Amino acid sequence: MSKKSGFLVGALVGAAAALFFAPKKGSEMRE
Repeated sequence: MSKKSGFLVGALVGAAAALFFAPKKGSEMRE
């Protein structure tokens, strides 16, 4: 359980960070 929960937490955090930072970096790289 601990391994699965840790993986889910890491995945959620990583996805949230990617969605939060990607638009900013993408717009900067495009322009």
